[in-house]
Amino acid sequence: MSVASRQEKGGVPTPSPPRGRLRLVYPLGFCSGVRRALSLCHRLLAKCPGRPLYVLRDLVHNHQVSRQLREEGVIFVEEVNQVPRGERLLLGAHGTTRETLALCRQRELEAHEATCPVILHRQNQLRHLPPEATVCLLGEAGHPEILALRDCLRDRRCYLVGNPQEAAALPSLPPNAFFFCQTSRGRDEVKEVRRILREKAPLLQDRAHLCRAQRVRQEELVEIAPQCDRVYILGSSHSANGRRLLQLAREHCPGPCRMLEEGEELLPEELAGVATVGLASATSTPDALVEEWVTRFRRLGFLLPQEEGAPFPESGSGGLRSPET
Repeated sequence: MSVASRQEKGGVPTPSPPRGRLRLVYPLGFCSGVRRALSLCHRLLAKCPGRPLYVLRDLVHNHQVSRQLREEGVIFVEEVNQVPRGERLLLGAHGTTRETLALCRQRELEAHEATCPVILHRQNQLRHLPPEATVCLLGEAGHPEILALRDCLRDRRCYLVGNPQEAAALPSLPPNAFFFCQTSRGRDEVKEVRRILREKAPLLQDRAHLCRAQRVRQEELVEIAPQCDRVYILGSSHSANGRRLLQLAREHCPGPCRMLEEGEELLPEELAGVATVGLASATSTPDALVEEWVTRFRRLGFLLPQEEGAPFPESGSGGLRSPET
C-alpha cells in the first residue's frame, strides 16, 4: 500500500492545525488472494466482451467490490441453476464443493474457480489424510471456506467447533487427531483451541495456520490498538476476517471500536477528545477505499507519524509494510 509514500510527496495537503495521530495497521487493502480472484474476473470479462459472466454468490466478501463488478457487467446469482445452460460461471475465492462442480457439469457451464491458493493448499492437505483420520476443524458453520474444507474429507470423521468452549466439550479423541482451522480465525482463539485439543490428543497433528495476510494484520493490530483511543476497521459486515479484526480491536483498544463500510459518515464530534486513531482493513477492502479514509482522517487533523517528524521504524507498530505477495 503506497498511501504514506504518496502523502510524503505532497499528494494531499496536510491539515492544519493538527489534533492527533493516525496509526495505520499494515498491510492495507487487498490481499494477494483477493487480487488474484479479481484479476481472473477481469480477464474473463475482457476475453469475451458482451458475453455474460456469472458469479456464484460473492466473489469476495465486500459490498463495494460486488457493486463495482455489477457495474462492469458481472451477474451475481445465488444458485447454479440460475445460470443459463452453457454460460460462464466464476466461483468464489473461498473454495468450491464437489456438489457445486457437479451441478456445473450437468448444466454444461464453463466454470472457472477463483479459490485462494492458501485455501487450495488446505484442501489438498485434507484430501490426502488417511481414511481413518479424525479431524477437528475450527471455523464458522455455513461459511463457504468451511463448506469447501469439509467437503474434502469425504467419509473421514470431522468435528467442527466454533470456539474453545465447543472444543473442550468434544468427546475423547485419538492421540494423533488432526487440527485444521478456517484461515480467518483469531490467532489467540487458535492457540487456545490447540491447547485444549492437545490435552485430548497428546500427539495432535497440528495443521491449523492462518494465512499470512490474516496473521500479520492481526499481529500489527494487537500491537497498535492499546496505543489508540479508537480503532476503525474498513470492511463489510459479512467479511469474516474483518469481523475478527474488529473483535481483536475491541479486546485490545481502551476506547470504542467499530467497522466503517462504504458510504458511512464519520462526524467530527465522534472524534472529540481523541488523540490517537487506529485504522485497519479487511483483506477484501479496496485500496481506493483505504486511500479515501486516510485522506478523510488527515483532513480532520489526524497526522501520520512521519508527518510529525517522527522516525518511521522498519518494523513494529506504525512501520510501513508492503502488501502481501
